[in-house]
Amino acid sequence: MMLRTPLHDPGKLAQKHGRKSDFKLSSVTTSPRIAAMLEESGRLEEAIQSYLELGDSAAAARVALRCPDPERQMANIHLKSGRPAEAGHLLAKLGLSREAAEAYETGRDWARAAYRWEAAGDPRRAAEAYEKAGRVRDAARCFMAAGQPERAVALSSQKRAPAPTSSQAVKLAAQHLAAGDKARAASVLLQMRPTEAGFAKGVLLLAPLLIEEGFFDEALSRLAQLPLGPERLYWEEQVRKAQSALPLIQIAPPTETETGTDTREVTGGRIFPGQRLAGRYDILGRLGRGGMGQVYKAHDLELDETVAIKTLISPADDGGPEQGRLLREVQICRRISHPNVVRVYDVGRFPGGLFVTMEYLNGQSLDRMIDPEQPMPLAQIRGILSEVAEGLREAHGLGIIHRDLKPANVMVTPSRIKILDFGIARLGTDPRMTQAGFVLGSPSYMSPDQLQGMDLDGRSDLYSLGILAYTLLAGREPFESPEPTVLALKHLQEAVPDVRGFRQDTPDAWVAFLDRLLAKNRDDRFQSAAEVHEALRGLPDSSGFATQLAPAPPIL
Repeated sequence: MMLRTPLHDPGKLAQKHGRKSDFKLSSVTTSPRIAAMLEESGRLEEAIQSYLELGDSAAAARVALRCPDPERQMANIHLKSGRPAEAGHLLAKLGLSREAAEAYETGRDWARAAYRWEAAGDPRRAAEAYEKAGRVRDAARCFMAAGQPERAVALSSQKRAPAPTSSQAVKLAAQHLAAGDKARAASVLLQMRPTEAGFAKGVLLLAPLLIEEGFFDEALSRLAQLPLGPERLYWEEQVRKAQSALPLIQIAPPTETETGTDTREVTGGRIFPGQRLAGRYDILGRLGRGGMGQVYKAHDLELDETVAIKTLISPADDGGPEQGRLLREVQICRRISHPNVVRVYDVGRFPGGLFVTMEYLNGQSLDRMIDPEQPMPLAQIRGILSEVAEGLREAHGLGIIHRDLKPANVMVTPSRIKILDFGIARLGTDPRMTQAGFVLGSPSYMSPDQLQGMDLDGRSDLYSLGILAYTLLAGREPFESPEPTVLALKHLQEAVPDVRGFRQDTPDAWVAFLDRLLAKNRDDRFQSAAEVHEALRGLPDSSGFATQLAPAPPIL
């Protein structure tokens, strides 16, 4: 047990160094201890800077969520961590066009930079960026607006090169990628059409670029035009992973051209901040995408509290399979009242489809905290798994099986762990969800029983919990393959690799714990979440000594 010494008090540390009360911890050589002290004392921006100097961007992001302006802080973290495109996206959504343009220019994304320079009212900078992006007509237009007609005329007189053939386009895009110019590669690939012979190769080159830039719908739309196969399935799964990992963001209020007014009732399938939904919920911003639609942050006028709203945008008024799944999610989640499971309040309809209101969580998904280079401390892992097991115990007691437990569906908040998205959960009494061969979920976390289409019980979730535990310990999943079929066969036939191959100091008790959770035969696993919770209490922490106290809370 570590004793708190006077050095844990920033004021006393200042006295020790003979400084005034405005002594800056950041003036001391940066160390993990100094960064933690800054965080504890509420000096969050200095803590963020200290963590960034240590190269710990995950810790910096965690602290950013506690700041009054988390989105701006996250943008700064992205910039200093070499991710200018992500910074640009956040700054653009905050309405900071000039800052967004500068971030995009840092990432050599000239087309987006040009658009933001125009929004910032700087046509000269926009023209220069458009010229670098190869968009001659737009560059000429902006040079004219900037009072430089000679440059506009010079550009307009240039002859445009003919569009490359499909094979040339793929080759040219590959050359741009090899040179590190992703923007030009994407520009070439976006011009390809499904009728062209090289379209499939182009889509597979384009998909990671679209995912990196956050164009998830465009990526899915293009992938859907490919024949069903391992490559398509792999990249579709990457899109879903990227969507679930979106940071919490506020987006700027809509312009009058988007909504017709600053605040109005939602009347169509598109929802914007500043609108009011169902006469009760003021939309504050978009949080990202859920498993079946957009997720928004909103203010409930009747209860005077912040809520999250998941929408299912559908042209059909009722009866669709996705709407049926959303309604089942509400029916299922409303039955669970437990602090480790996200609370679901109600369901409603709007002109664009259905919406569900639920508890608003301020935190980050667990998958964003997994780093193969810096595995979590055992005490932290034990705390996370204990809370997940508690939530599963409540759900399983009601006959509810999650069926898609994975890090992206576990939210880490400042107070506790929350299990998300029972959208594909199976109620033991619901025959619609027990059809033979009806398999839903994420291949990397599916139990052998689920992959074989067996009647499921809570032990299937415990296997998924074992994969989650392995991933937290090792910093990576036990089985990896771009092909879902290969993943399924590994779960069915192969022994799980020894976690000590990735984390040599893993105690034997933890290895035995994993072995039991990940038994192929469910009769050989723990038989209940309660058993798992009890087993976790006796596992050793990083010092090698077991603790019989309550599981340690997550380190946030």
